[in-house]
Amino acid sequence: MPRRRDTPEEKKRKQEQESWAATQARNDAYLRTGNIQPKDPVEPVPSVEPDDVPTPKPDPEDTFFTAEQLQTMTFPPLEWALPQIIPAEGVTLLCSKPKFGKSWLAYDLCIAATMDRFTLGTYKPAQGDVLYLALEDSKRRLQRRMQKLLPAFTGTWPDKLTITTRWRRLHEGGLDDIRAWYQRTKATGKPIMVIIDVLAKVRRPTGNRPAYEADYEALTGLAQLANELSIAIVVIHHTRKMAADDLMETVSGSFGLTGAVDTILVMASRASGSVLDARGRDVESAELAIAFNKDACRWSVLGTAADIHVSAQRAKIIEALREADAPTTVAALMKAAAMNRNSIDLLLGRMAKGGDIQRADKGLYAHRDWSPPPGKDRSVASVSDRQIRRQMNSNTQPIETSENNSATSPPVSSVSPGTSTDTSNRWSEPVIMPTDQTDRQIRTKPSETTMASS
Repeated sequence: MPRRRDTPEEKKRKQEQESWAATQARNDAYLRTGNIQPKDPVEPVPSVEPDDVPTPKPDPEDTFFTAEQLQTMTFPPLEWALPQIIPAEGVTLLCSKPKFGKSWLAYDLCIAATMDRFTLGTYKPAQGDVLYLALEDSKRRLQRRMQKLLPAFTGTWPDKLTITTRWRRLHEGGLDDIRAWYQRTKATGKPIMVIIDVLAKVRRPTGNRPAYEADYEALTGLAQLANELSIAIVVIHHTRKMAADDLMETVSGSFGLTGAVDTILVMASRASGSVLDARGRDVESAELAIAFNKDACRWSVLGTAADIHVSAQRAKIIEALREADAPTTVAALMKAAAMNRNSIDLLLGRMAKGGDIQRADKGLYAHRDWSPPPGKDRSVASVSDRQIRRQMNSNTQPIETSENNSATSPPVSSVSPGTSTDTSNRWSEPVIMPTDQTDRQIRTKPSETTMASS
């Protein structure tokens, strides 16, 4: 059987092995003669499998599972870094417009997680070590803000909170730096969370890449690292200027950012007040009513936005109807409650159905204790509407204009001799008459001769 010729790759590999063997023999000779330092340091040759040996494929049993197997699997309960808002594992994107107060919330969360305190009013986060990347702040500002958040605290500030104002970008070693902090802290403590303020300081520049691809890649590494280390990573980001009905659409950038993270938190101002909209893979969607205390510089959750803000709007509507003491239009109630038309229509319908107010007529609502005057129909308009209808339905004759303004005033009907004086519903049709001063045709009232001839 003829011998198979070596391929170019095999020839190159053999030459490297022969060169390595020669170098090793030469170094052994130097060592035997008493020279401890070899002339050519030998580096191990990487083992390379022959080309004709197939690479073993992973066992499907290790990567796939059936639905029947999934049914019997057991998992530990879901843990929270901040109850029902931030999961203990994964990436959370916290967004708002600039100078809205998201950095105050992030700093307060860091302090609460390292000092066994509450944040957002009644929320107590998990306790452990926290890394805070305050990349837009200085040490002076960080000290002043902590003094504001801990006004009556006279003890030592938490040593479990590690703060830095400088960090490498993620693709330049920032991910490895977070991993190193985790390994170093794990030896003596319990690392639970990393807060990055802000994303633009650590992400890779977009360049000429598609926006979606660049945005998705900006957070993919953090998501993998959070799952690897089983920690929560909160990334602070901005919202765009253009408003949207859905707050998730106001996040600056493409859908690649919101698609790469596990949880999205958006802080925004609505007509009824400030809200915190939370959505995620493990978080139940909720819109919370929040308020900022300017004296303490801390945020607090008042409750669900539907309960807090709607209750305030209901109170404004009821108070407006009580003061009017008459059926009121929807437009007036919109102004009183500071609501748009769609929202107030839904709210008025629910309030009328629940008996909080009463529907007096189409587009008119009244207080539930209001009743029409005796002898009047229940469908009574508001005071301004009644005045307009009374003027339109009155039998008084319209006031005629003076002779000097007859050319520019609106036409007024003339009454022929012998006709009835009741002219409340009789308006003469205007006659198109040319004038000597202009080529246009203007509307003038008909003359008496024209009326007589007709």
